[in-house]
Amino acid sequence: MRVSKGNSIKINTERPLPTIQPRFESFYFCFEGLKQGFLSGCRPFIEIDGCHLKTQYGGKLLIAVGRDANDQYYPLAFGVVEVENKESWRWFLTLLLEDIGADKRWVFISDQQKGLMSVFDELLEVVKHRLCLRHLYANFKKKIWWRCCN
Repeated sequence: MRVSKGNSIKINTERPLPTIQPRFESFYFCFEGLKQGFLSGCRPFIEIDGCHLKTQYGGKLLIAVGRDANDQYYPLAFGVVEVENKESWRWFLTLLLEDIGADKRWVFISDQQKGLMSVFDELLEVVKHRLCLRHLYANFKKKIWWRCCN
């Protein structure tokens, strides 16, 4: 971007033939101001999550947020992908670690997204990963409920 050279923006498209219009695959951005604010003032905890985009084209929004000194969420990076799978999480986390530094000690917190656990094992040797207890509790409660009903 022209405004700040430290911004990280990646757009992937697919174009099988030169005569065919390019087709969107994925999008990632991490603004320099957010990155520097996170590195200088936030705890080394990063929460990773994904949600459905309810648009005509669908897709998934991937997000990484931190926690600031006031225990408030601090946005760090965003990505839009066609599907949430191991490859899309690997792509998102690789770009995120390039921005914040893979050599630092980070703690990632997430729920059980598709393919995310194996990507953590592959990419992050020195990084700790923990599951969000709220999501584990909700999933456990749901399983117990259906066992009691059947």
